[in-house]
Amino acid sequence: MLMVQPPERCNPDEIPPREYIFVLDISGSMSGYPLETAKELIKNLVSDLRETDTFNLILFSGASMQMSERSVPANEENINKAIQIIDEQEGSGGTELAPALRDAIAIPNREDVSRSIVVITDGYIYGEKEIFEIIHENIGDTDFFPFGIGRGVNRNLIEGIAKTGQGEPFVVTDQEDASEIAERFKTYIQSPVMTDINVKFDGFDVYDVEPAILPTLFAQRPIVLLGKWRGDPAGTVQITGKTGNSDYVQTISVAELVSTESDSDENASDEKDATAVILDSDVLSYLWAQKRIERLTDYGLNESDPDVKEEVTQLGLTYNILTPYTSFIAVTETVRNPDQNSTDVDQPLPLPLEVSNFAVGGYLFGSEPAEILLILALALIIAMQLPFIKRRLHRHSA
Repeated sequence: MLMVQPPERCNPDEIPPREYIFVLDISGSMSGYPLETAKELIKNLVSDLRETDTFNLILFSGASMQMSERSVPANEENINKAIQIIDEQEGSGGTELAPALRDAIAIPNREDVSRSIVVITDGYIYGEKEIFEIIHENIGDTDFFPFGIGRGVNRNLIEGIAKTGQGEPFVVTDQEDASEIAERFKTYIQSPVMTDINVKFDGFDVYDVEPAILPTLFAQRPIVLLGKWRGDPAGTVQITGKTGNSDYVQTISVAELVSTESDSDENASDEKDATAVILDSDVLSYLWAQKRIERLTDYGLNESDPDVKEEVTQLGLTYNILTPYTSFIAVTETVRNPDQNSTDVDQPLPLPLEVSNFAVGGYLFGSEPAEILLILALALIIAMQLPFIKRRLHRHSA
């Protein structure tokens, strides 16, 4: 295990130029306090950007609207423009996040800039797997941060975006907690310490390292690598990356590392360097296997690949881990239904507290009915009444 722990505090000149693309859900289910909370969150984030930073805004419901073709400097004029656009939104229509994400990724980016896409939604969407695939394909170039708002937040989506994007999920369910959680989210994402991170192993045979792609190093998010090696621990581990004002290089001598059992303050690294130790424990084997299984199976990213199924099955059997293809079996002799009769029960499903009725579905595509569906429904009702209206008019004229 290798942990790259960033300094707890960093100077502004150590932070590289930042680009934030805010992807904001303005669908019907966001109407009310979720959308108002999202507005305040973006206003606070944008208002604190430096002039060397850039940002953009994409609003999505049934379709998406982009503030600018390219991200714009975080000056007073552009910030006021973004705030005005946000203030005009009230919440209506369906929710199509995948096209909005693709639009965000397609925005031209610059080298040596830390790009973050911030998704703000309650998660009432269609096509979660497609969203996870989009993030998985672009994690090497972009960091993704989800912020969920509402009593009935789709946690599978919010946590899936975070896990696929190697980040942390943030969720607001109570309006009273919105300011505190938004402030923690802002603190979390505003300090990218190092980009373009690469780890090289020299002098010993290392393989099966997880994760395979390293994200940006943020001030409150250490990077943890789990892997295997053959032979004796020797050679070096070299960590390279780019900070705001210089290139970062640190070389760790594996032979000089000590077990955590004898670790002391004298052996501790400087706070700006990676903290590295060799752990003599079988627990690491299970941590590695669990990490690999998660990457291969979580959120349906490889469900149609037979090689993945075989590998995951073997990992589950080797390390005694529950997977989608291996199980722990419990046997009970108690019969709960001796007469073999069953009864169907209709269970009412009310909407979560403070979720707008505009979130009600009943369709194949999109997670919420857009205005066009309501118009079509009204037209159908009128069409069904036309024969009766004609009969009445005919009788009256007779």
